[in-house]
Amino acid sequence: MKSNTEITRMENISPKILEFLFNNPIFGIVIIDKNRIIHQVNHRFVELAGYGSKEELLLTDSKKLYFSEEDYIALGNKYYESIKNNEVFRTEFPFKTKQGDAIWCSISGQIIESDIIPNFDGGAIWIIEDISKEVKAMKAFEKSYRELETIFSNSMVGILMVKNNRIVHRVNQRFLDITGYKNFNDIVGLSVEDFHVSHEHFVHFGENYYNNLINHEMIAVDYQFKKKDGSIIWVTIAGKAIDPNSPPNLDEGVVWTLTDITEKKKDEERLTKMAETDELTSLYNRRYFMKVFTEEIYRFQQLKIDFSVLLIDLDYFKLVNDVYGHDIGDQVLKEFATICRNNLRSTDIIGRLGGEEFGIILPGSSLEIAYEISEKLRSTIASHPWSIENKITISCGIASTSEIKDREQLKQLIKIADEKLYIAKEKGRNIVII
Repeated sequence: MKSNTEITRMENISPKILEFLFNNPIFGIVIIDKNRIIHQVNHRFVELAGYGSKEELLLTDSKKLYFSEEDYIALGNKYYESIKNNEVFRTEFPFKTKQGDAIWCSISGQIIESDIIPNFDGGAIWIIEDISKEVKAMKAFEKSYRELETIFSNSMVGILMVKNNRIVHRVNQRFLDITGYKNFNDIVGLSVEDFHVSHEHFVHFGENYYNNLINHEMIAVDYQFKKKDGSIIWVTIAGKAIDPNSPPNLDEGVVWTLTDITEKKKDEERLTKMAETDELTSLYNRRYFMKVFTEEIYRFQQLKIDFSVLLIDLDYFKLVNDVYGHDIGDQVLKEFATICRNNLRSTDIIGRLGGEEFGIILPGSSLEIAYEISEKLRSTIASHPWSIENKITISCGIASTSEIKDREQLKQLIKIADEKLYIAKEKGRNIVII
């Protein structure tokens, strides 16, 4: 039993508390009895529920605030389960306004003791906050998240998210397909170093593109990637830091996209080879030969590294075509190309300049070395067991930077070699002239 002093104190405080609550412009207040009949509401709740006055709500069944009987019963069951132990009931629920619209509310409810509110046996007070904007924002976020998740999961490009010192945080299915992994668990937690061709590549990639990430620049580069089985593929990789701050905290994450361009690279290599290769002999063509010649001149000018140029003609080759036909002549040219490849160094460049004329660039070779290589090649050609009766020989002219004193003569090396070749022919062929 409460003392008279305690009852008097509570009676004095309660009206002030109720007045404060009911005049609160932020929260809606509803008082209902044990039958869930509305006995009191504040102005804020009237406003939230879309009614014009309290009188439209007072002494009416709160069922009018629900969209269905099922909702009414379900919330009641949850409510009574909590408050039967005099606990505060909290939930989020969509109430129905007078206009039939849904208004999402955060609800807190608790029993009111009958000695505090006279003649309100078993009643309860509900405090209601409009959270429609929050719910709408959350639904929009969830919708956007689902859309992004769908894009992430079904993207035709691989997506890789790394965090905390370049550790794999998440990947999509396409990334697994590209890299040859089967399960997400096999890849999450790995260092991205596992995808680089070597430790040096891993280090250099970080050094080369760190500043781009720090400056919020999008990186896009063709790069060689290592699959799970160790095989190497080409990918176009693009990435950007997640953190919008400047500079960004890269440990919060960097998102990379990968497109497998291995086949594209192979096509490019095939096209490049076609553009640089003589179709008949598979040697380099004149265009590529001249490109390398220009590069060697530049290298000589910068580093003073000698190189030599050989010009070669197959002796009396027109006679081969006249006697045996062009098909046999083509076979002879192919066979000659094979002999040259087998007898030259890996660094030497040989090209078909036209017809039966060929050029060879010997990087790092003085005139003396060039002569030794040329003479060996001439001797090999002369002694080779050709498939025709006619003996095949070559004439060769050599020019070398080791003999050039005037810079202007550099560009004339091929012309000088051609003049030496002419002399070789004049001297009866099957000879090397320096």
